[in-house]
Amino acid sequence: MSEKVELILWKPLIETTIVLYLLVLLLAVVWQPAAMVLMFAIVCLWSRVPCMLSNFTKDMDVIDFFVVFLAINIGGVFAGIFGMSIMLFSRLFGPGEMITYTIKDSIAFLIGGMITPFLYILGFKNILITMYLFTIVGRYGVYVLQDFLFDQGAIFTDITYIAVGIPFAYFSNTILIKIFGNSLNNLFETGLQFSFGLFFLITAFVVGFYLFGKMLRHAEEEISEKTGATIRELFHSPEPHEVIISYFDVIHIPWILEGSFKAFRIKLFLMTTSLLIVTFFIKDYVPKWYELITMIVVLYIVIHLLIIFIEKITGKELPEFSRKKHPNNYSKV
Repeated sequence: MSEKVELILWKPLIETTIVLYLLVLLLAVVWQPAAMVLMFAIVCLWSRVPCMLSNFTKDMDVIDFFVVFLAINIGGVFAGIFGMSIMLFSRLFGPGEMITYTIKDSIAFLIGGMITPFLYILGFKNILITMYLFTIVGRYGVYVLQDFLFDQGAIFTDITYIAVGIPFAYFSNTILIKIFGNSLNNLFETGLQFSFGLFFLITAFVVGFYLFGKMLRHAEEEISEKTGATIRELFHSPEPHEVIISYFDVIHIPWILEGSFKAFRIKLFLMTTSLLIVTFFIKDYVPKWYELITMIVVLYIVIHLLIIFIEKITGKELPEFSRKKHPNNYSKV
């Protein structure tokens, strides 16, 4: 496989996004609800960028959040088609993602969206409980069921990924509902009227996903140079028993978090941000969306400046965590 493989086709993705934005502005004049749904689609599309760059970030998309709200307020079939379409469409810009994963997850979104109205009733019409049920039954459950029916060889790897991803899904879903749930409910109650406030908020999230995707890409390129493995080899998952290690081993991790201190900067930023958000959650404090964005931006700037300061006073770049080349360790695809 060529080392020049692009996991994200940035130029086509950006050009498509510009076209979608223009369409949003046009629809805002003639059909506002369609403009709002298209805005949801844009942020969902860009939330898939980190997911298509690494298995480590597979659970970062926000498609499930919007699928649940669309299913409750518009209809399960519409929501299911929305989720499936985002998965399949986003794959056009992420050729590195395994097509079997894309297809199985798109089917999971389709079926999950269709059954969400029933999950909403089952969850006593509580959106947060519905979100949990959708994640466990509609997404993970349907995905693993497909493994049992059509892809038995992937069962153990997928179950391990799901087991590791459940805590992240729990916290992320809870935080999304607490911070944005009421605002989104109000938006649906007003008939999805176009809002420039939401327009700029979604644009901020798109920029954030773009910058985060670029950081991940840069880290993977450095790892590829140091290990001799291709980007595509780094992207694919290891054996099932190595999945948990790949998430938590600081030194021997085979994908994103190994490498130079630039990669460590990303890890430190993600860990600190996650700990702050979990702290807010435990303390039952829900920051406003602009407070959360400000906190994340300031936190990254502080970490970035701190690392630069340490490098300046030591007169050299901070040491790398990478090992000597062991190409054989990355040969499994």
